[in-house]
Amino acid sequence: MSANKSRSPSGSSWRRLSEIKRAIQLGGGFRRTLWLLSHLWITEGWQGYAWRIRLVRNSAATGPQSTSINDYRSWYHRHDSLDPLQRRALVSDMQTWSRRPLISVLMPVFNPRLEWLEQAVQSVRAQAYPDWELCIADDASTHAGVRTLLQSLARQEPRIKLAFREKNGHICAASNTALEMAGGEFVALLDHDDLLPPQALYWVARAALAHPNAGLIYSDEDKIDEKGRRSAPYFKPAFNYDLFLSQNMVSHLGVFRRALVETVGRFREGLEGSQDYDLALRCVEQLRAEQIVHIPRVLYHWRLHGNSTAQNMAAKPYAAAAGELALNAHLARLSQKGAIRYAGYGYQYLPAPMEGPQRISILVYLRTEAAVHPVSMAAHLREATDHPILEFLWVLCPSLTVTEESRLAAQLSASGNRYFGSRHGLTIASRVNAAAQSAAGEQLVLLLGGAQPRHPEWLAQLATHAMRAGVGVAGARLWDHNGTLIQAGLFVNGAGALASGHYGQAPQYKGYFGRSALNQSFHAVSAACIAVRHSLFDSVGGLAPGWKTMRYAVADLCLRLSAQGHRTLWTPDVNVKLPRSAHDERWHAGGQVPEAIEDAGLWSRQWGRITEDAHYNPNLSWERPHFELASPPRGGTDHAAGTAPDGVACVFRTAPYAATPWAKASL
Repeated sequence: MSANKSRSPSGSSWRRLSEIKRAIQLGGGFRRTLWLLSHLWITEGWQGYAWRIRLVRNSAATGPQSTSINDYRSWYHRHDSLDPLQRRALVSDMQTWSRRPLISVLMPVFNPRLEWLEQAVQSVRAQAYPDWELCIADDASTHAGVRTLLQSLARQEPRIKLAFREKNGHICAASNTALEMAGGEFVALLDHDDLLPPQALYWVARAALAHPNAGLIYSDEDKIDEKGRRSAPYFKPAFNYDLFLSQNMVSHLGVFRRALVETVGRFREGLEGSQDYDLALRCVEQLRAEQIVHIPRVLYHWRLHGNSTAQNMAAKPYAAAAGELALNAHLARLSQKGAIRYAGYGYQYLPAPMEGPQRISILVYLRTEAAVHPVSMAAHLREATDHPILEFLWVLCPSLTVTEESRLAAQLSASGNRYFGSRHGLTIASRVNAAAQSAAGEQLVLLLGGAQPRHPEWLAQLATHAMRAGVGVAGARLWDHNGTLIQAGLFVNGAGALASGHYGQAPQYKGYFGRSALNQSFHAVSAACIAVRHSLFDSVGGLAPGWKTMRYAVADLCLRLSAQGHRTLWTPDVNVKLPRSAHDERWHAGGQVPEAIEDAGLWSRQWGRITEDAHYNPNLSWERPHFELASPPRGGTDHAAGTAPDGVACVFRTAPYAATPWAKASL
């Protein structure tokens, strides 16, 4: 070996150095990365490390541009910063508006750091949208300088309204004092140490004009540290009721019609720490889906510091308890049975037990002869399930050869089981329909052959979720044989493909802002394990018989039920391990076999109008399943594309289902 060669780092060493550099860049710097690593070790252990390493390697393999695409600092400098030219474009656009609604920004104040308080006020003063007022209520601050600073800022800005409370009443009382000063059509909530980007109120006002009946408007958000560095963007879905019961997805920036806030009783004292959540819950109860508007833009910077829940939820343990009170009060007002408890990463909805055992028929579809022995599978499921199973119906998939189907048919006939094969139709959908017509259960559970539920409560929990008001199909969380997450709901991308959320995620990771561990609605869920009421299944004619794959057949069923007002619920409460043959649970599973290719084309023709999944976000990429950044964003959310008036239809989003399971009138 030559001297020069011995001094040269090996290719693997260079690769490791590159990966370390990339990990630090993605982590937001050296110190921030160290903090993340220590937190990761506590919460997820080695499995969390291993998954992040694979993520860095996979994204690095996509090319040199991926570093800048997935580095949030690079992303927001390119796609989410307002330069003077863009600001002038906003001002020019406002000159074409027929009216400009007044927005009252409510800011309760108590003993903040003075520099952060001044920055918060100045962020409002820097708004491109001029028709605002800042209503500041100081809650009897004891720190020197707070009153002096506020009075100085009010003298400089006539749009600031100022009130000093004589007695400390905590944040709800202070917020109500600020609300009493408000004269705007809408009120926006701003903490005394957070920041609004200069375009925030422009987009809020524009959303209000685009949706004249809007009662609640909310945006995406990120976090900002003491040095002004932004991180952790939360690009949210359009309003998703089931996710809303799991986390306060409205939060920042939350904007409410002032008359609505007055109607529901303002901020409720005793809910400190979750007062915004409680207000949003009470307002949502009065609104239809189209009156809740999401702006897929970061319009709020949440301050990171030791006493903020942005940094650490443990800083305010009373907030979680207040959230439980608010959520359970919401269920009581709507006469919804069940309870909600805090789970550490969000709130878990616990449906009330079913009144008497439900009669449940399990329809098992067998794709390969080697996947499972039907008689053994039935015996195992009965033994491992704590809810009685009325019957098993076996569906033999067209993918089986004639010989395989004959052998399975002989096994099933000998053991007295009913099966549905080639004599019941040429497609899997038609065979499932034949089985459903023969089923005697009040609920139907579709299950992939070889699937193994992980806990005995699985059937009762899945059936209970399927019986909830407004739910059409309930689906489970799916894992592969190695314990890796392979499906947490299905997204519909603009190309018509079905994408498995959080595919390949490590088991201890909670997903993007907890989304792989929290109940939520989707357009569709995997066919590998679902429950649906028999009556609902029949009401839409079952599966459309032309589908050749269960993935597309069940997704189509979900959307047709959604059109009737029944949402599709995915729950992490039910966990199922799939066999190795579960090849259609990839991130993008289209095009693997001729049947899937044919179904993908049919899906695109039938549901191609879904150009942007409301449960996803146009700022997130379709290229990989881990909610990475899209560069550029889709649908006019980039400033360069989004400031023109004709971009409004793409920018503002409402819930994809017309039914309102949260409204009193619908229950």
